[in-house]
Amino acid sequence: METIRNYNLIRPKENILVGVSGGPDSMVLLYLLMELKDDLDFNILVAHVNHGVRGKEARRDQEFVKEQAKKLGLPYFSKKVDMIAYAKAKGISEEEAGRKLRYGFFREVLANQGGGKIAVAHNKNDQAETLLMRIFRGTGIDGLKGMDFKTRDIIRPLLNIERIEIESYMKENKIETVLDRTNLEPIYTRNRIRLELITYIEKHFNPNLVDSLWRLSQTSQSDSRFLDQYSREKLNQILKSQDKDCIILNADLFRQEDKSIQQRIIRLIISDLLNSLQGITENHISMVMNLFNTG
Repeated sequence: METIRNYNLIRPKENILVGVSGGPDSMVLLYLLMELKDDLDFNILVAHVNHGVRGKEARRDQEFVKEQAKKLGLPYFSKKVDMIAYAKAKGISEEEAGRKLRYGFFREVLANQGGGKIAVAHNKNDQAETLLMRIFRGTGIDGLKGMDFKTRDIIRPLLNIERIEIESYMKENKIETVLDRTNLEPIYTRNRIRLELITYIEKHFNPNLVDSLWRLSQTSQSDSRFLDQYSREKLNQILKSQDKDCIILNADLFRQEDKSIQQRIIRLIISDLLNSLQGITENHISMVMNLFNTG
């Protein structure tokens, strides 16, 4: 698979945990990785999370994935969680709760297996949905990048492949799957975007919307990479001192930079100190800039 080689997604002997729901996308990803397993010399683990919201159907999916892993001779790990209760307890959406619980479990499994990466089945259509969601929230150029082929320990080998191609491969190779009926119901924001908005735009405005949004994500990634590199060079020029808990800048030199670069420098600093920008909003960035500008 060219994408895996071009983006260096998998290293020899590495553990690759595949998040498998049992639906077409994740099952095709699993079978494609099985085809490449011997040539690229890596290990495959199968993991499934029952979110506790669809009763018998969810248990059926869990058993289906278990049987598929057994059939392929792969290690299988599963967990049942209460997504709705977790969402209420944390004050977040059910979608976000499900994501946190899934990746938390996947990382827990990998930690017990000596490390590795998580492979998920996000595709070009998912990228289009992500960009539209972010545009509605008022994102900047970094948000328009969408998802990357690799984000820390997560890899997305199918990201540049359209859903129609995935379904075609599934049919040609007679890959068994299960249907999650909630994906066909406009009950979550992403579902409504996929089922209603994208369909409407494709019909009335742009039949090639998914490709257009893909190109937007790729040009945004290129621009964002350049701006980050430029901002990193500027950060190094105005850096006075640094340790694991503190970064001190030359305030006069910082104030000479354009506002856009100032914002990026602050984001880089926070990322360096915390190893993440999770939970950091534009408001936080503005507060730090105000400190510099007001003294």
